[in-house]
Amino acid sequence: MPGSLHLAKYECTVRHLGKSLGSARHWQPVRSRYSTAQNTSYRSTVLGLVLRLACSSSGKIGPNCSLLMSLGYLFVRIPQCSQTQQKIVNTFLDAAHFVHGLFLSWVWCVTRCWQPTPSGRHRLSVLGALNAVTHELITVTTDADINSQHVCRLLYRLAAQNLTVPITVVLDNARYQRCHLVQDTAKHLNIELLFLPTYSPQFNLIERFWKLVKKNCLNTRYYPTFQDFRKSILHFIETAHIEKKDPLKSLLTFNFQSF
Repeated sequence: MPGSLHLAKYECTVRHLGKSLGSARHWQPVRSRYSTAQNTSYRSTVLGLVLRLACSSSGKIGPNCSLLMSLGYLFVRIPQCSQTQQKIVNTFLDAAHFVHGLFLSWVWCVTRCWQPTPSGRHRLSVLGALNAVTHELITVTTDADINSQHVCRLLYRLAAQNLTVPITVVLDNARYQRCHLVQDTAKHLNIELLFLPTYSPQFNLIERFWKLVKKNCLNTRYYPTFQDFRKSILHFIETAHIEKKDPLKSLLTFNFQSF
């Protein structure tokens, strides 16, 4: 077939680009006849382009805003919590909401894969505090929304560890985390709250942990019941610092993107 002949010549040209550069220029105008996958192969092989996900930065933080000054206190605390004899315990606090549905992801396959999906009406909300050194996670879970009562409960669990060094909790500026109830509870428990600048989730280590949870527990996985869904996520959270020790060591480093 003529189409097959054109495709065969196109693939041969891409495969032997170094030997047939003139032929490659000849076949460039007809590449639009082929599918998206073939166009992607042309861009990656011939043009040297890589398909990348666009990133975001803090749109409301200008050059005159002292972002590094706002985070300087955190950067001073990091060496103190990473030493052999810890002078302070840094924990990163944030919530994640896992919906009992299907999370599609990229899969290497010959034909398109079809995954069954549950109703997606149930949701598991997890409020966690990640230890920056041991990578252990203390959590408070609920099937409803996270509020200030859950944050206070988590602070009490942190204080119940009876640590001999001060505790600093790094968290964002969500209303239920910055309210007077949470700040009074932290003051009563002698826990320091360090609020990150707005629009700066990249400075919260626990965001990387939630990404790892979604990758291992949710991507292209089907759970017939909400109980199985909940059990899988909580089991991974409880055992990640042991079973995923090496991946967490390379993932939860103190390298932060400051732009």
